[in-house]
Amino acid sequence: MARGFVTLSAKIEGLGEIERRLSAMPVVIQRRILRGALRAGARVFRRHMVQEAPISGERRLDYTGLAPKIPGDLRRSIRVGKPYIDRGRLSITTKAGNDKAFYAQMVEVGVRPHKISRRRNLGRSRNVLVIARQFVSGPVRHPGFAGRFFARSALASGEGPAILAFRNYFDNRVQQYWVTGK
Repeated sequence: MARGFVTLSAKIEGLGEIERRLSAMPVVIQRRILRGALRAGARVFRRHMVQEAPISGERRLDYTGLAPKIPGDLRRSIRVGKPYIDRGRLSITTKAGNDKAFYAQMVEVGVRPHKISRRRNLGRSRNVLVIARQFVSGPVRHPGFAGRFFARSALASGEGPAILAFRNYFDNRVQQYWVTGK
């Protein structure tokens, strides 16, 4: 998934106030609060990505022609990663794609027209390619398709609510720290 990974970012204003409020706390508590706030914002963004992700309506076989392909694999593959600090910048990733939804990046950015040919060393079916439950001999031209840009549209629609979720979590946790000391 690293090759061709689409990077999207959002800038949060008011970081000076956040830094001022955190400066009086121990570093361990600061990191805990910021990680939780990032996760809260990323979960909102994930919900928007799931709503925007396209879903196929019919149950069909996968590209090998053997295993059933259940609609919604792309939506189920969207997940939130762990928060991390890179060069002083706090980040978190929301990823789409897994073993079942390996095509997530293709759906996001599209595919150029290309030739599909058989793979080597497939045992008995050396000269056969299975596409849409049909055996095909020789190379096939794939027409390509335009991207659906579900992650980008989710960022556009979910940026405000995600920042609001970040802010609410942050405010609640800072207030909780000053009340309970934890």
